[in-house]
Amino acid sequence: RFLELFPGIRWLSVTEIVEEFEKLMVQQIDLRYEAKNLEHFHLNFKGTDYVRFPLPLHPFVTKNVLVETFEESKPISHYLHIETKRELRQKIAKMGMDMLLKMVFVDNFVHADLHPGNILVQGAEHFDDHPEEGTVIVDL
Repeated sequence: RFLELFPGIRWLSVTEIVEEFEKLMVQQIDLRYEAKNLEHFHLNFKGTDYVRFPLPLHPFVTKNVLVETFEESKPISHYLHIETKRELRQKIAKMGMDMLLKMVFVDNFVHADLHPGNILVQGAEHFDDHPEEGTVIVDL
């Protein structure tokens, strides 16, 4: 509230920003919210063949524990090297952009922690034989 004493920054709504930040941080430490978000993403991408989200296993979801289905895959960073075929890198990039644009403009529900450790790739090892199928992004 101290910052609101300065008229030049009132338009920033600092109090509301701090309150929203606090709410989000409290939710981050309760893994039941993470499970709920995974289910939300799963529903949003149902019928989409290029993105997969692990599903929470509800008997094992508590405030402090989250057990999910296992998705066999490799980190996206494995495919970012110049040795990886350009076509495969382009396909992965397109899938990632399509995923992000759908989250932002269609679903209005965005995974805010998108970094190489949270994005995995399945099926890329079969790209040479069947480039039109099988490669999937797994978002943790």
